[in-house]
Amino acid sequence: MELIQFRKKRRHVKKGVLVIILAFLLVVAAVLAFILIFGGAEAVSKTGKLTGTKTYSAVVIRSEKVAVVKDFDTADYLVRNGQQVRKGDNVMNVYNLGYSRENTEKLLAVREQILDAQLRSDGETRDPELKSLNDGIVSAKDMLSKAVMAGNASAVQTISGNLRKLLSDRSDYLRDKSQQNETLRGLYQQEADLLQAVESQRVTVAAERDGVVSFYIDDFASTLNADKIGQDLITAELISKAFDKSERFKWTGSSTSSAFRIVNPNEWYCAFLTGTSEPLRVAPGKQYSVEIAGYGSFIGTGVTSFVNDKNVVNIIRFSQNLGALIDVRTCEISIAYEAEGMMVEKRAIQFKDGEPYIEIVTDNGRANVYVDVLAEDGKNAVIRIREGAEIPTGTEVRYWIPKRGRK
Repeated sequence: MELIQFRKKRRHVKKGVLVIILAFLLVVAAVLAFILIFGGAEAVSKTGKLTGTKTYSAVVIRSEKVAVVKDFDTADYLVRNGQQVRKGDNVMNVYNLGYSRENTEKLLAVREQILDAQLRSDGETRDPELKSLNDGIVSAKDMLSKAVMAGNASAVQTISGNLRKLLSDRSDYLRDKSQQNETLRGLYQQEADLLQAVESQRVTVAAERDGVVSFYIDDFASTLNADKIGQDLITAELISKAFDKSERFKWTGSSTSSAFRIVNPNEWYCAFLTGTSEPLRVAPGKQYSVEIAGYGSFIGTGVTSFVNDKNVVNIIRFSQNLGALIDVRTCEISIAYEAEGMMVEKRAIQFKDGEPYIEIVTDNGRANVYVDVLAEDGKNAVIRIREGAEIPTGTEVRYWIPKRGRK
């Protein structure tokens, strides 16, 4: 009987010890959790690799020059939209505000009369040069008719300019060949008077530099320009306005002073906004694979990311031919973030004035070190210590995870 009671006492003692041990372990775990969550904790970096893709709304910024002229009513387009030109090439004839199209119509009518008179003067001819000019005029008229039916305004303008040149070339050629008579002399004088009236209102605009011509203009060609990058002039407000603008690129038309743009097709940028509490942003000098919705894939290089007006402005530079993006201001981009190197827990990243940093732990305490976040997966982040920062050498660096809620 006494033996049974002794065994029961031993069981009670064992249960009591176990309860005490469990209680102690719970207290230790609670203290550790409290320290980690509310007091912070030290950790050691490791080498790792992260990949991911993020999508943003972006604006396209080009290296371009707008040809500005006196307000004009109408124009002759001497090259096609998207054509490569050299500095000094004639691109466009513009007619000053108030110009009368009636004089041009009269001029064309007189030139038709001159053509009839010249052909009557020459009689039957099998001149190959004249045949070539006539064939070109017939072809241009046919193309113009198709462009009008298709509603292609840019093609109509370009073909009309080509047709006028062909007609003028034929007139000049026949003038040299034809024997003048009283009828022709009178028509030539009418032509000269009308031509003077037309040319007094016409200004020929040439390219100021090499590049590709675009006759599409918007309100941001000067402000969202490559020459503004690096001067803190590409602001978050300006980018937001470009997103909100309901009017997109318009074909140059009447009563405007912007004639065309000359674009460097191999220097352009995408700029987008992120929040100041988002650690992932463009890192200067890093290459990125970028998919632009509807326009294909490109390889770009990070230029800058800087805090502006409660946002971070991110800019990537491209050197590939921009193609159809010559006439695009806003787009959707997907950036592939891929990086390998120093990896820390994402919650170790803190911000000061919108700039990300981590606290490095040294024998003398802790020191703030600014970083670029190259990739992250929600839990971990691959970072790059910014130039000029001094950190302990070695592949493993001690860093501090701050208490939860700390800013």
